[in-house]
Amino acid sequence: MKSLQPQIRDLSPVERRALQRERNHLQRLWSAQRRRGLIIFLTVWVTLALLTGVPSPNRWIVLGCWLFSGVVICFPTLAHERRCAAKRLSEYDKALSNGQCDDYSFAVRRYWEVEEVNYEGPVYGFEFDDGRVVFVVGQEFYKSARFPNSAFSLVSVATASGKLLISEIKKTGVKISPERVIPSSMKRSLRIPNHLELADGPLEKAFEALKTA
Repeated sequence: MKSLQPQIRDLSPVERRALQRERNHLQRLWSAQRRRGLIIFLTVWVTLALLTGVPSPNRWIVLGCWLFSGVVICFPTLAHERRCAAKRLSEYDKALSNGQCDDYSFAVRRYWEVEEVNYEGPVYGFEFDDGRVVFVVGQEFYKSARFPNSAFSLVSVATASGKLLISEIKKTGVKISPERVIPSSMKRSLRIPNHLELADGPLEKAFEALKTA
């Protein structure tokens, strides 16, 4: 299956700031989780210390066992979360250093929509002026005050493995309505296309090719 290919371009100052904000938010979130975990651990340990009624010196032996058990249980989890956070932060740092994004541009002549089933997200088929049809699929593409639009771009920054770091819909045209809405009852007879899957137009031909029976 063919897919729409993006234009690879430099991040704008606004997009760079958005990427930096996401990175800073992740760092603050990790720091808060680490502090919260430490506070919980110390609170539990102090509570056990107050509740442990074993006379000294055995009391400190029991508390030492509690402390050792807590470290053995908590440390691997904290270490794993720290490695995951460090890896994620490094992905943002690489993206900022690279300074580029994928830009999928749409100049839409008309479009069809497939009704959603079970909150799985909308399915759109957008027909370009050159006759090609591109499918846009996913929960991040619900209708809004200006989307779907006669001209828009899907701008994203992803890791080498394809994990999205930021994603944005930029609308530069006017809000448009679907030429046809395919009811959910007919959706079961269609193969759900991949996001950004490219098909030969017109829309009638592209959706006919999706029929499974």
